[in-house]
Amino acid sequence: MAVGPIDPVATPITYAWSWWRFALATTTAGAVAAGIGWLAGYWLLSAAAGRSVPSPVPQGITFITVYTVCFSLVSLLLARGLPSRLVFRAEGIEMAAPGRDRVLVPYEVVSGVRVRWLWPFVVLEVSVMAAAEPRVARLARGGGRPLRKRAGAEVRFSMPLVGLTAAGAKGRPRLRDALQAMGLGDGRC
Repeated sequence: MAVGPIDPVATPITYAWSWWRFALATTTAGAVAAGIGWLAGYWLLSAAAGRSVPSPVPQGITFITVYTVCFSLVSLLLARGLPSRLVFRAEGIEMAAPGRDRVLVPYEVVSGVRVRWLWPFVVLEVSVMAAAEPRVARLARGGGRPLRKRAGAEVRFSMPLVGLTAAGAKGRPRLRDALQAMGLGDGRC
């Protein structure tokens, strides 16, 4: 069962990888993860000692800074080789997660589209009925398998949207608007 009326786009709408958006998102994620890790370690040491251990703030700031920089640089270097890309073509939705092969999902077999989580952890999920999965084309680009997950009678193809930006003219629609214009969005994405 397809999701609503599909109006295939005559001109492909491309959301290409932007290194600075990706770096901003990974820096945010790295800083939050390092801060949580440092606080958890401090609380565990205090609990193990049975008393409040003096806060080593300078060491904590150093740890958070080094972890954030290393996490961001490694993530950026790994994603640069095969960056992510999302294209709405006349044939269907082309999704390419970082370091993965592309997948082309025809609009006719799409049973649902969902954008989940909040920035910087945003993921696009395109659901297809399991019986229609053979119509989904895997397009090799030298990466790993596309991100897919079987959930009951559906197969979900997903891709992180970290670092994507509308390519080309300033008039390109935002992702939510593009999904709704094609009848794929329900307003909650």
